[in-house]
Amino acid sequence: MNAFHTLFVHVVFQTQQHQPLIQQEYKVLLNEFFSEQISADGYSVLTFCLMRDHVHVVLEYHIHLSLEEIVDQLKTASRNWVAHKSAGLSFEWSTDFYAISFGHADLDSVFKILRKQQDYHLKASFADELNDLLDYAEFPF
Repeated sequence: MNAFHTLFVHVVFQTQQHQPLIQQEYKVLLNEFFSEQISADGYSVLTFCLMRDHVHVVLEYHIHLSLEEIVDQLKTASRNWVAHKSAGLSFEWSTDFYAISFGHADLDSVFKILRKQQDYHLKASFADELNDLLDYAEFPF
């Protein structure tokens, strides 16, 4: 039996201790890194949004891969990318991440959420955002 599965997930991970470390010099390097991850081994970065203390990544991946492994790979590779491309810049990602899966029909809605992130964070905290994402996904908590 042949089966084909593709999963879509909105992943959010933050800098170590939620510090606002993604300043302009980091943002340029991280933007370059995530832009090059459009088609990685077994997954694709469909879009992303960099904030000062966290990043949103929308992934499409195949069911044979572990989401945790993909996120760990993105964190490690992006950290190494910054260190390699810069003169001594370094930072760490937090060990945790948040992820909400969604269907193909919801892609446009998720993309719209990411496009509004800069404005959203002018009035809402990261904790508010996580609660709103969980509400949007109708996640029972």
